[in-house]
Amino acid sequence: MRVWLARKGLHSTDLDAYRGVLELLRSGQSVYQGTSHYNYPPLWFWIIGALGRIADVTQVPFEAVLRTLLLCTDVAIAAVLHRLAARVGVMTPWTAATLYLANPITIWVSAVQVQFDNLVVLFLAIALLADGRGRRHAVRRQESSTPLSWSSAICLAASIGFKQVTMLHPILWFRGPRRWRVLLPWLVVTATFLPYVSDARSILDHVILYRSVPRSYGFSELVLFDARCAAPVAAVSLAAAIAAAWKLRRAEKSQASLFLFLVLLVFAPGFGVQYLVWPLALGALFGRLGFYLSTGAGLLWVLGSEGWIALQGANQFGAQLLWLCLVLWLLQEARVLRVRLSPSGRRPRTPAPAAADSVSGSDSG
Repeated sequence: MRVWLARKGLHSTDLDAYRGVLELLRSGQSVYQGTSHYNYPPLWFWIIGALGRIADVTQVPFEAVLRTLLLCTDVAIAAVLHRLAARVGVMTPWTAATLYLANPITIWVSAVQVQFDNLVVLFLAIALLADGRGRRHAVRRQESSTPLSWSSAICLAASIGFKQVTMLHPILWFRGPRRWRVLLPWLVVTATFLPYVSDARSILDHVILYRSVPRSYGFSELVLFDARCAAPVAAVSLAAAIAAAWKLRRAEKSQASLFLFLVLLVFAPGFGVQYLVWPLALGALFGRLGFYLSTGAGLLWVLGSEGWIALQGANQFGAQLLWLCLVLWLLQEARVLRVRLSPSGRRPRTPAPAAADSVSGSDSG
């Protein structure tokens, strides 16, 4: 399906923006000063430049090279989820991988929209996988004081380096005697901006202060009603995400990462369908009701708003339905994770699973 849709060559506004970035790179101009449509750290336009050179050498169109990268990234995510599911997921490894690859939203975002959010998810997933090596009993304890590993830190830096949406995830590792390592991903990403200090003003406007496009979606309605609400809503979203990340430092990292993504989306001051890839990828490990409802609502909204199906009011109310599904999913995950800690600040003890229990029963209750 991904290959077929990619070959159809459907129009993508994001692909047009990438072509503009590539032209700026080829002409030696500043990306941050040359366009307001690039709102990310430098890593992604470095990749765009590399893909452009590959296209020139191989005489393959840039679009085909880019789509191939995103398709391979989706396959890589499925492979990592297959490994993660054996350790932390409710679903079997092959089911988790299939739930991601066959998900219509992940297909749409990479094959039609040509957004690169799957690269963000890939390196976060690799960080989660690398973090769990050698921790055979981490799932049953449901907490670990082991510090962030060097390989996980590098992968987190790559994830944040593509899009700053995972910038709060290192907080989940802020435990143990070497908790200072959580600073490494932020320091590495900050260092990538150093060659572009002359573009500081443009970076501030287009990257640091970038705001998602407001639409009829959750708290984004307040921004549509009055643009002055954008800053307060964004502040509340940031505060809620920081609080969630701090609270979940003792939780299993894959579930905590999923919960953090859901908090960001529920309180977001704006929304794009590509954002759904973040929770749907990790949600494939657990396959809860919210995962399926959010997938269905997201698909109805996308197909209706794009005019692929005749669905009255899809553009106006479809995103609201999706937001409600995400709220339900968030509440589900909150129940499973037992976000509310006991007065002593420690998670209540749970009876050890029976010897015959499989990994799939590790988060029951």
